[in-house]
Formats: sequence, C-alpha cells, structure tokens
Amino acid sequence: VAGDMVVAANSWVYPYSHPTNGVSARFTVRNLDVLAGGGFDASKKGFAGAAAQTNGFGPGWGGFVRNKVSAMDGGGAGYGGRGGGWLEYAGNVFGETNGMFFAPAGPGSGGGGGLTGGYFGGAGGGAINIFASEDVVMNGSLLANGGNGGTGNSGGGSGGGIWVRSRKFSGTGGVISAAGGAGGGDMSGGGGGGRIAIWHGVLAEDVDRLLAGSMKRVVTSSTRDTYAGTCTAVNGADKVKPGYFPPRSQPGTAVFLTVTPPAQTVIVVR
Repeated sequence: VAGDMVVAANSWVYPYSHPTNGVSARFTVRNLDVLAGGGFDASKKGFAGAAAQTNGFGPGWGGFVRNKVSAMDGGGAGYGGRGGGWLEYAGNVFGETNGMFFAPAGPGSGGGGGLTGGYFGGAGGGAINIFASEDVVMNGSLLANGGNGGTGNSGGGSGGGIWVRSRKFSGTGGVISAAGGAGGGDMSGGGGGGRIAIWHGVLAEDVDRLLAGSMKRVVTSSTRDTYAGTCTAVNGADKVKPGYFPPRSQPGTAVFLTVTPPAQTVIVVR
C-alpha cells in the first residue's frame, strides 16, 4: 500500500502463512490506523499442526511419543518459549525455542499429533509483519495466537510472530497477543508463547546493522509510554496427570525496541 491504511471498527485482516514452508505476507504502508473493534488476526494461521502420531510443522515443531500411560502423547510447539513435552521412552518431544526476539518475521510452529485419526496438533499462530514509514496508531488488535491441541492428547501450537516497524507507535487501548495453544486431553504439552517486537523511531540507516546484530545503541522495554493497551506472549496450558513431571511450556518474548541517537560532541567557538 503506497499510502495510508485504515482498519475500521468491526473490520479484520486475516494474514495466512504457508502451512508447511512458513512464507508470510508483509504490509508496507505510510501510516496505519487500527480502530477499536478491528485489527489483524493471524491466530492458528501459521505452520500446520500434526496429524495423529506424526510431528508438527515448522522449526519449533512439537513431536509425538509412546508412553506408559496412554498410547500416544503430543508435545507442544515452541517459538519464543519452549513447548511442553514428555520424557517417556522416545525422549524429548517438546518444540524448541527459535527465531530472533527482535525481528520475528516468521509464524509459529504446529503441535504434535495424538492418539488416532482426527486428533490433530494445534496450528501455530501466523505472522503479522507491518512496516510503516510514518506512524502506527493501534487501538484495535494484533492477534497471532496458537491453536489448541485435539482432545486425543495432541500438543498445542506455539504463538506466532508479530513485528511492527514505525516512526511512532501509540494507542489508547487494544490487544497485541501471540499466546501458545493449550494441550489437548490429559497427557499433552502446551505451545510456547510466540514473539512480539514493536520497533519505534528506528532510522532507515540503522535497520541493516540492527538486523545484523551490530547495532550498539539498542534500547528494549516491556512497555511503551505512548501505548496503553496490552502486549502478551503467554504459553499454553500443559495437560499433566498427577505424579508426572514433564518439561513445561514457557512464555514467549514481547519487546518495544528503539535506537538512541549517537553521542554528540559540542564545540564552543568564541
């Protein structure tokens, strides 16, 4: 979009990522205004969850494992945080953390499959990539939540990726969420939380160095004084029988990021 973009109240944009290779859309605009009651919803639109007795898709896929208690358990997928898993017989099946916390361009991964046909792992949250050359006013929602695992002990999908770049980011309310999905049944792992990165005031000449990890004046925080809404990447609930202590799912990452100006030298000329 060459100019401005407005998402009106009760209006939604649904960005889908490819379910097996993760290719995702990017929205490039001048100004973006998301009104209350509307927004972008990429929940369960990331990497696909697994069919029964198979592994999910994506770099943080949740796996499956046979165990002593039930025929099959699914592990939760990981992204910003690890997915929940099991240690019985076949080893760890939880999804590992992956991706860059400051530039989460890709979607979340899918959870592991469960017992029999029809018990699918939860899909990962999709990717919301918004690059605005000017300002973003966010009073609506940016959602990239993972899907819950099926009832046959299938793992939850991880939260997705939300990456916003703008000159100024503000809002009097709204919700930004990349939560992991819950495990299904009573022996399955929840999905790890996703990744959220909101860039504000980053100059064009600083972008390449920041992405290369060579930027020295990066400042991150968990809140932004010009944004009064919520921003969260919580993990999905693990389903655990009493007496078992598998690895638990973990929350993801959510940061507001800027780059401070370089130090200046003042020369007084008399």
